[in-house]
Amino acid sequence: MTQDAEGRRGLSLPSETVASLVASFVPGLGPLLGPLAARLSQALGEEWQRNTSRSLRAAEKVSGLSREDLAEAIAADPRLVPLLTRVLFQAGMSGSDDKLQALGAGLGWAVADAANRHR
Repeated sequence: MTQDAEGRRGLSLPSETVASLVASFVPGLGPLLGPLAARLSQALGEEWQRNTSRSLRAAEKVSGLSREDLAEAIAADPRLVPLLTRVLFQAGMSGSDDKLQALGAGLGWAVADAANRHR
């Protein structure tokens, strides 16, 4: 989210880009649809962020690691990177709290298991 010189919150860069693309590709209606597309893009981005954060909190809880330690453990074991990518993608696609918890718990378990194997 960007802020202007007066400190007001504006649209994120991706949302502004979506608005300008819609305005460019829809002659005549672009100026009307651009702001709507920007708001929709912004809302989708915020929902994606909320869902991935919920899954990562579950991973922290199951693994017993902080967010930073979780990131370090994943970076230390390259086999976990594809799992992280899949979990974050699926979390962004799902709004189900149970599914978000399960995805995060699975990731947390895998990280904890990998850390125990390296000891």
